[in-house]
Amino acid sequence: MRALHKKTPYRVCPHCGAHLDAGETCDCRQTKQEQRTAVERVIAQAAACRG
Repeated sequence: MRALHKKTPYRVCPHCGAHLDAGETCDCRQTKQEQRTAVERVIAQAAACRG
């Protein structure tokens, strides 16, 4: 029997055309400082997960 896969809706950013998952926000209009802060936050979360 074939598994049914529900298609997840996506949005397209009106500024850059990126395809975004439901609830995802595009970072194309963030400043460089905001992008650095976001990257640092992800690195910190990854380090915390490793223990």
